[in-house]
Amino acid sequence: MPKNDSQVDFAIERVIGFCKPQHATLEQMTDTFCKFLKDSPAQRDGLPAILFNDGMKKAWPCLGR
Repeated sequence: MPKNDSQVDFAIERVIGFCKPQHATLEQMTDTFCKFLKDSPAQRDGLPAILFNDGMKKAWPCLGR
């Protein structure tokens, strides 16, 4: 489990499809993912890694990159 934001950033670089804002914190990412789960109850039985990526892509798509 990542212990700080730099470890999270290192892991995020390996996830494709979303562009986290440069100064987004682990807490903000957690809040974003929880909101995605709350707003998408029908998808909650999916694989966590895929759900996380889908939530981040919805919140922070890579526009123009």
